[in-house]
Amino acid sequence: MTPATLRATLARLGLTQAGAARLIGVGDRTFRRWACDEQSIPVPIVRLFALLERDPSAVAWLREMCERKC
Repeated sequence: MTPATLRATLARLGLTQAGAARLIGVGDRTFRRWACDEQSIPVPIVRLFALLERDPSAVAWLREMCERKC
């Protein structure tokens, strides 16, 4: 996944970088580094966003989980 693909995926899922960072439990700055190609996007994150694209309803599930435990 390239940074451009990551940003496009976020747009399709209706997520901001800050919102996505909260959902997956990383800092805003870390997410910005991935989106700006300053740091490689870890394989587990690539896989997670691939799954979210296949099932966008999982975003709501993640939000619910985050509200309970975050």
